[in-house]
Amino acid sequence: AKDVVALQTALADLHKTEFHAEEGGTTFRFLVLRLSRLPGRKIIFANPQLLKRPQHSLIEILNQLGVQCDVFQDHWVIQSQGWQ
Repeated sequence: AKDVVALQTALADLHKTEFHAEEGGTTFRFLVLRLSRLPGRKIIFANPQLLKRPQHSLIEILNQLGVQCDVFQDHWVIQSQGWQ
């Protein structure tokens, strides 16, 4: 499936700064949480329809972990010092 390939590609090189989750909700959530463990700024692109879905609980978790999250129409930018 396309979302599985997107996740495999992203996980193959976690040192990158830009990632593509495509249309998969599970792929997007897993990728955001995995990348939030790494210090630095990461951009996660996804289908705008996917990002229109409610993501409040994911943002709340990121905030609890000390991760800054900026939400845009077609991507999220996360800034992390590693989980606090």
